[in-house]
Amino acid sequence: MHHPLLTLTQTATPEAAIALQQELRSLVVMEDDLDAVKTVAGVDVGFEEDDRTACAAIAVLRFPDLALQESVMIRRPTTFPYVPGLLAFREVPLSELEVRTMKRSNFDNNNLDNDLEDLNDLQFFCF
Repeated sequence: MHHPLLTLTQTATPEAAIALQQELRSLVVMEDDLDAVKTVAGVDVGFEEDDRTACAAIAVLRFPDLALQESVMIRRPTTFPYVPGLLAFREVPLSELEVRTMKRSNFDNNNLDNDLEDLNDLQFFCF
């Protein structure tokens, strides 16, 4: 299942990204409806070579002891320009690719599509 943000980022203009962000704003859920948390992940994306290359890293930790379960780092060409307020359009596609390369056993209930949707929702909210 692909969320509109993941699909649009492949060809989006900043104007289209702003329009989608406005459309999705009403879908943000602010309540905590999580089941017991067993796994947490930290994701970061940086840019190299005059912003032409994106480098993403993810670390999956068991919770609550924070034992490292897996980490992945990938580099890919940058596909969206830097626009303040639209960082998710630069970072979510690379983060999705990262998550898809990880072992499925690291995800609660082995439900990768739900985990990706949660990742996308979190990044959309943060940026």
